[in-house]
Amino acid sequence: MTDDNQGKLSLAYTSIAVGVVIIVLGVPLWWVTTEVYRAPLPYNRIAQLAFLQPQSVVPVEVVWLTKGEGVTEESTKLSELLKANLKSASSDNMTIIDYIITTRVGNEMEMEIVKENLIALNELDRKLGALNPESQGFRFYLLRPSQIKSPINRIYVGSYYSTFIVLNDGERYESIATKIQLVVKDIYVNEKVLRNTVTSILGFREKKADVESMRAIRSTDSYQLSFTLINPEPHNLIAKWKIADAIRIYLDPFLKALKDFSSFTIDSQVLYYSGLSMRPSQDSATGSYFLTPRLLPRVINSIESRLGSHATNNPAANFILYVPETKFKNLHIRTSKNDSRMTYSFISPRWGGFIIESKAHNALNTSKVYEVDLKEAMDIFVAHLKLLLGIPKISMSGDKRLEFGKSDVGLSKWEYSCLLRRRTLENVASANQTLTSLAKLLEEITNIVISDRIKELINLSIEELHKSLDFMKSGDNARAFAHSKTAVTNSEKAFFDASLLELLYFPSDQKFAVYVPLFLPISLPILQSLYHAIRFLYRQRKDKQKKE
Repeated sequence: MTDDNQGKLSLAYTSIAVGVVIIVLGVPLWWVTTEVYRAPLPYNRIAQLAFLQPQSVVPVEVVWLTKGEGVTEESTKLSELLKANLKSASSDNMTIIDYIITTRVGNEMEMEIVKENLIALNELDRKLGALNPESQGFRFYLLRPSQIKSPINRIYVGSYYSTFIVLNDGERYESIATKIQLVVKDIYVNEKVLRNTVTSILGFREKKADVESMRAIRSTDSYQLSFTLINPEPHNLIAKWKIADAIRIYLDPFLKALKDFSSFTIDSQVLYYSGLSMRPSQDSATGSYFLTPRLLPRVINSIESRLGSHATNNPAANFILYVPETKFKNLHIRTSKNDSRMTYSFISPRWGGFIIESKAHNALNTSKVYEVDLKEAMDIFVAHLKLLLGIPKISMSGDKRLEFGKSDVGLSKWEYSCLLRRRTLENVASANQTLTSLAKLLEEITNIVISDRIKELINLSIEELHKSLDFMKSGDNARAFAHSKTAVTNSEKAFFDASLLELLYFPSDQKFAVYVPLFLPISLPILQSLYHAIRFLYRQRKDKQKKE
């Protein structure tokens, strides 16, 4: 073999060796090092969430505090009728509430309290409520007019978990069942709002959202409450308020009752020379100025930019006390231009409450200083805050049979229970929807990195979701809410994790634009030399066979 052939042979072997190294080692190494890490996710468990139906157990106990023949028979018939009437199945077959009905005769302690000489219903509520301060269900006490200081045919909804029904003489169990059903479904549980809340989150958009769902701020671990006094003309009137004392006296007890629901941070401010950038309508007959519902959004828009930004990511609720300008001193709100009925406050959904302090000009003294009476204002603001948090508004004031007990802190036990139940169902539905959407997204887009942290958050959210459902079925609203809050928080952390966005907007077809300029200049010479090397060796072998 000549030196020239020997050199060509060495070059051929070198080319083949380089090609083999690149194909056998280089390509797999490049594949492994550029592979997108995707931690295994429990897709099957997430898919099963779609078949989980949130269901809350509500125990309802009927207690007869009356004595007489036929009570046992009436009690049995009442129990059977209530079980039939309180079924929570709707047209879409979604059962959200499962009622557990029990009936009994009052025990010795309860009967002893009722024996007191014509005790008032509010006092009876306080004493019987103290026997079961943290009940998981609702209790209905049936009494005769002779036992109580109250008119007949009265339904008293107490501030704990009890309702007192003062029976008519000879009242049958059918009438009693109707009264109990009225209180349970429309006041204690508010089934319609619960069902609309769940269905709207799960995507049943054909159902119109209710006012309660649209008004409430989303559930979160913390809320920011901001109180603002707007004094547009301090040169004509100086408005002062003792907001710190008012918060301590009127608001703190209410917030303390919600300590297990969420935390609250509070701030306040006074704005001067910040009036309305609009002119209210004027009554031609009286000369007074008024706002209609159509103008109220413009009122919010005109002052919102002046309130300042909140240094927090938590939802904020704004409460405005507005002292109108002198020329608008009788400013008020009407439902329409032709309606003479007046009001001085309104609530803006998911934003806050607004009060017009028109009486400031009427109470003005010679020193031009007006001290705001915050008791009435704080009562209104607390009512606004309850609606913004999702505490149900009782719209049955027209029923003369109904009477509601007042809580010392502004929040009844049954209202708090209703709030927890609603927010739990909302959190469960929201976590379910978030996890399902995330799983679908990660399955469709294969180049998204799935870290172990995302996997842990998803697994933890699923576990907390199942725990919440279990506690809902046992009737433990407080623990069910706590686990549901953890479930929705972790699901949102996983969905909005920054690591998921790194390759989210990197389409697969863009890989060619990256890899072609990188590999084409290298791969073509290698492939060409590999082709010539193999061809040379093939010819060498063929020539050798001919010589033999």
